[in-house]
Amino acid sequence: MTSLVFDATALSHFARAGRMDELRTAVADDEPVLLAEVAAELARGVPGYPALGSAAAGGWLKQVELEDLPELAAFARYKGELGGGPERNNGEAAVLAWVSVNGGVTIIDEVAARAIGARERLQVHGSLWLLIRSFKSCVHDRVTVEAIVDDLRSRLGIIRRPVRSRRWSGRTESAVYYWTGTYRHRNAPAGRQRRGPFRLGLRSRDPSVAR
Repeated sequence: MTSLVFDATALSHFARAGRMDELRTAVADDEPVLLAEVAAELARGVPGYPALGSAAAGGWLKQVELEDLPELAAFARYKGELGGGPERNNGEAAVLAWVSVNGGVTIIDEVAARAIGARERLQVHGSLWLLIRSFKSCVHDRVTVEAIVDDLRSRLGIIRRPVRSRRWSGRTESAVYYWTGTYRHRNAPAGRQRRGPFRLGLRSRDPSVAR
């Protein structure tokens, strides 16, 4: 069983898009983990976004705290690198710290935290990876995954550029390409843009898909 350690953003995205049931289904065979710092971030957001109250409801997340000295030392290091005030970036720092000590997969969408995790050779993935994996494992069908991404886009304005996912099949380097609004293809002439709903596709070793 794989530990999936969630930052607040991924949970927030699915909760605000009304897609928590699909998220829980996508990770039903894993051990989803919620750090206390992430839970605190979600709780602070509930007054502005009441839907966040559903993110940690139902007992589907294993709630843990940073207690051991190596965990606390790693948290201090990542927090210092990410910066922010007393309450900012605590969730990202806690997720990175826990995985660095205990192993597992981080589910983080923030660019800065993902870059740190990649540098530290942690397993770092985002919201889209969960959906792609659920499609590959036949947990969700293509229509469901496309609809979820469209909801994330239309309600939250996220996922705006192509993303390359390396070796997510476990055997080959493939690219997942999609568009959720407007973007300019890396090799397209200036001004040429694609518009439209998400469409899931795969290309093996496709150099034209942006990272």
